[in-house]
Amino acid sequence: MGSTFKVFPSGRKHFYWKGYGDAERHSTIYQIENIINQNGYIDDFHMFSDVAISLKINIEERFMASLHRELSDIIHLTELPHIELQSGVECTVFLNLTFTHSTGNLMIEVPAVPG
Repeated sequence: MGSTFKVFPSGRKHFYWKGYGDAERHSTIYQIENIINQNGYIDDFHMFSDVAISLKINIEERFMASLHRELSDIIHLTELPHIELQSGVECTVFLNLTFTHSTGNLMIEVPAVPG
């Protein structure tokens, strides 16, 4: 499972990471959110039932090694590609995370609204 990245003419880099989590989905997402917020921020996310989540993370390149190391402590993650450890360039990380104990049939109850 390899990590890839693309450099755009503006100099902004986009990294594409893949991973999977073995632990309970809610606690894993909570831990990931806390780790990301210490290093950068979540710009967007999409849930795919209880099977997967896709995150768009904005982060300075110099903080990516720390982010990757901390995330790797709780999920299985693609290898970190070469990065500039002193670079302050804003980067985007697209993280696609699959949950191994999912059912693919997430049901969300919508409360009845009077009227």
